[in-house]
Amino acid sequence: MTAIPALSSPLSATHAATRRVPRRAERTGLDLFRLCLSAGIVLNVSRIHQIYPWLSALRPQLTLTFLSLVAAFMSRRALASPAWTRHWLTKIIYALTAAAMASIAFGISQGQAFWFFEENYSKVLISCFLLMAATRDARDVRTFMWAYVVGAAILVWMAIFRFDLVMDNNGLARLANLETWDANDIGVLLLIGLGLCLLLFRTSGVWGKLCTAVVLVGIGDAMARSGSRGGFIGLGCVLLAFIVSLKHVHFARRISIVGLIAFSLFLAAPAGYWKQMSTITAPKDDYNWSSAQGRRELAIRGMGYMMSYPIFGIGAGNFGRAELTISPLAGQTGIRESAAHNTYVQAGAEMGVPGFLLFIVLTLGGIVVPWRLRRKIPPSWRSGSPDEQFLFQAAMYLPLAAIGFAVPAYFVSFAYADPVYILAAMAVSLTCCVAAKTRLPRGDARPAARRNDGFRGRRQVARPRAVRLASTRVAAATRPPATRPTLPTPS
Repeated sequence: MTAIPALSSPLSATHAATRRVPRRAERTGLDLFRLCLSAGIVLNVSRIHQIYPWLSALRPQLTLTFLSLVAAFMSRRALASPAWTRHWLTKIIYALTAAAMASIAFGISQGQAFWFFEENYSKVLISCFLLMAATRDARDVRTFMWAYVVGAAILVWMAIFRFDLVMDNNGLARLANLETWDANDIGVLLLIGLGLCLLLFRTSGVWGKLCTAVVLVGIGDAMARSGSRGGFIGLGCVLLAFIVSLKHVHFARRISIVGLIAFSLFLAAPAGYWKQMSTITAPKDDYNWSSAQGRRELAIRGMGYMMSYPIFGIGAGNFGRAELTISPLAGQTGIRESAAHNTYVQAGAEMGVPGFLLFIVLTLGGIVVPWRLRRKIPPSWRSGSPDEQFLFQAAMYLPLAAIGFAVPAYFVSFAYADPVYILAAMAVSLTCCVAAKTRLPRGDARPAARRNDGFRGRRQVARPRAVRLASTRVAAATRPPATRPTLPTPS
């Protein structure tokens, strides 16, 4: 009996072709590219390098950005899928980049605007795009969120143990003469870290829960020492959203976490803190309402700059110069170069009406994108694999971090700072990771039929051509030979 010919060769070809199929989900790990980006996030949040002159002289932020670009160029296969370039939130950042560049040519000081864009804003944009390009799966999202929390933890440590409390004229003891951020700026950074801490506390193991719990208590302590009224309002909004929106978390657990943070805030409140917070209900009695350098008058003048330069604005980074040159109070005694003290007014005054609208959409997008993503995630992920559980919870908690920026941003000048762009990058990356995980990996043998996985209209990926050809050879080799009809022998 003759053996069936060439059975082993097509089968081995099938397995070899299957092994040759790249699977992006398997390429995980913290390489040089992601290590540099993580370290950059830590430095951008904490600014600890500004405390040590020898470290600041090395220009670590610029060095890490350069190393990230080199690592991305050297290992292009380690980059994420280019789906992030097509997300609408990414296109908003493209448009903001164009608005900032246009403001250079048409602003009141081209040199100042160009220097500001080149020295500050360009690095923020590059880091944002690299962050989206580096996020391949849930592990990378978790890594970058941990990097932000580490930066927030360092900021908490400096606020509690390094920076001093200074008594002002109103009897309020608060952080002053900081070497990194302003006391009001700390509130914005820590409120974003609060939302990410709650997520990592929910999705981590024992040691992760312990570390994030310590950071949560420290955030409450640092918020009290900052003496920021805008931070206090933002903290109330984040905690209220946590109680109301995260209904899948047991109500007692939500109340206990909120109580822990509130207790640390109450325990660490310095002298005059609650008296200062009580002035929130009487804004007209505060100097910010009536003073020419108060926030209200600055906002009114800033909106006037936007109306005077509605298309391109006065130029990125030119708000302080406008106060000394084109302000209605320019030249008067007591008028000095000042920041806008309102992120939205800053964006509108310096980039015009288009920049104003684009920045509002960018800020709200950090809340809306993960919020809408909740409906597209399969409910089974709540108790699925660790990566599925993390992506499910991230869509629930990331809006809290975005609210932690959107509310107190009304009291600081953060239009060109890293936090809102980090949040946008995380929202885009989270969407791309969920979309990629709901598709079949390449080489799957199941037919490419429609599935109701939350992303309508997407089809499963068909098998590669090499696998299909090898399977056809196997079927042909195992098919029994056809029998030819026997003709009668002529007599």
